[in-house]
Amino acid sequence: MNDSLPTITYNNILNLGLEYKLLPYQINLLLEYVELQIKQGVISRNRIISKIKSQLKKNVPLEYITGYSYFGNNKYIVKQAKCKTYIPAPKTLELVQKTFNFYNNLKETDKTILFLDIGTGSGAILLELMARILEHKLQNNTEFKKSNLNRTVFKRYVFIGTDINPCAVKIAQKNFKNIIRPIITNSNISIKSPKFVKANIVFNTSTSPEYSNDHLKIDSLILQAIQNADIIIITFNKPYIPVSYKKYLSKTMLFYPKQALFINEFTAKAWKRFLQLLHKYKKHKQIFIIQETSHNPRIKTAKIISYTL
Repeated sequence: MNDSLPTITYNNILNLGLEYKLLPYQINLLLEYVELQIKQGVISRNRIISKIKSQLKKNVPLEYITGYSYFGNNKYIVKQAKCKTYIPAPKTLELVQKTFNFYNNLKETDKTILFLDIGTGSGAILLELMARILEHKLQNNTEFKKSNLNRTVFKRYVFIGTDINPCAVKIAQKNFKNIIRPIITNSNISIKSPKFVKANIVFNTSTSPEYSNDHLKIDSLILQAIQNADIIIITFNKPYIPVSYKKYLSKTMLFYPKQALFINEFTAKAWKRFLQLLHKYKKHKQIFIIQETSHNPRIKTAKIISYTL
């Protein structure tokens, strides 16, 4: 039991968890949220439970109430003010693990590697992958520690995340500062900070509507990173639900950003053009795409698609 919370509040939260079928990690998230709200005097103890219950009744996802979500071993911001990102699903850790295993089996220590996460949202996939790479190198590689290879090895690693939503880019940057920067500081290692770019796939547009296809132009930072990398590892948890499937979604899912859920023509065209761009480089680079996608919103699987020659 969390002794810092009044018993009546703690019991009420547990009852809420049972009533709304919250998972254990969600109950812990809610406990932390309530404790912080009471400690900061943001809301009275008498009102906080009724306010949370009111939002849950409206099918607001718990993570959007607290503003945070657990993913892997870390706690990510998913909502600030009116800005929200896709809530990373526990199953998406499979994509992160497959990507890490894939990277770990490359054994290309002298190569420049670009990790490109498309539709990054909260940055959870890219940052969780980055955390695992850092921790693996520091904990399991004795030679790496002794010879201080970190300063040379990590300089060859480039991490970039893209999202069409500018506020998602800001949230991803904050998650990097909260989660990855302490690892870097405490380990005294030198690594390039990830770059988060506003773009649809990897393209900037001169018009604001996301369905427009006018004047697509690849972002210069990303183009340079692609040109300079020997190995390109792309993760893409792309929109996977046709609009016709909307009726099958839970009311809670309808609170998610629509751009992250529903397949649209512009995203499909941008993705096709990006693949055409990669095709130009495939004779000189190793290019891998690891994506999580399905036309059935009830099933999502991680796939590795190789563009290597």
